[in-house]
Amino acid sequence: MKHSAIRKLIWKELRENASGTALGIFILCGFTGVALHSRIIPDSEVLIFCAMMAVVLSVFFAMWPIAGDRREGTIGLLLSLPIHPWKILMIKALVTAVLLTLPILMALTMFVVIAGDREASTEFMFRFFKFLSPICVGVYLWVLCLGVRQPSEARVGLVGMGVILGGGGLIGLLAEWDTSFAVAIIRCTPLGCMEFLERRSITTTQLVQIIAGNAVTLTLMISWAMWRFSKLSRTKG
Repeated sequence: MKHSAIRKLIWKELRENASGTALGIFILCGFTGVALHSRIIPDSEVLIFCAMMAVVLSVFFAMWPIAGDRREGTIGLLLSLPIHPWKILMIKALVTAVLLTLPILMALTMFVVIAGDREASTEFMFRFFKFLSPICVGVYLWVLCLGVRQPSEARVGLVGMGVILGGGGLIGLLAEWDTSFAVAIIRCTPLGCMEFLERRSITTTQLVQIIAGNAVTLTLMISWAMWRFSKLSRTKG
């Protein structure tokens, strides 16, 4: 019974997010294809614009999983399933995170096919998107966790804009200090890792700091979001 409910929940999430995923592919790949074919701007700038669009896309993906069900009034039905609330949240988060990577992978494919080794090496493009994918998933999880109790997609979108704008401003402020402590704090956030997108190399120490820092912050945020989400079962949602 429980496994059947989990399968149905996974398929529900795939169906409900299919149109959003298709729209994300259309927007990100459409921009990438037109920009690379026209060559109006250098390929390196196309990469940067693509990265910014992917981060914004992460916010849109975070707007649907929980707030959509709350707006439609189906959150109570979900919480009545024979599945613990934290598992419901994890299934929603994981399914949508996987779908989020599809537009990014499609954009990478277009870069390699259209502009591979043209102005930037194919190896650099793979490395760029290898960093971009977890950054976008990280931003998505931050917004999802912070907006888990918001009643509508619009409210979650405002939370997302706050994460991007407020987080970017805070990172810029910390960067001015130029101390090891400030750098460590910055690298504990997905946006703080964007500095490595255009770097040709990264040291093992830096990589360990990034993985460990983000693992700790995301674990804390997801645990907090699970606790808040479980409270919905005892309220009106």
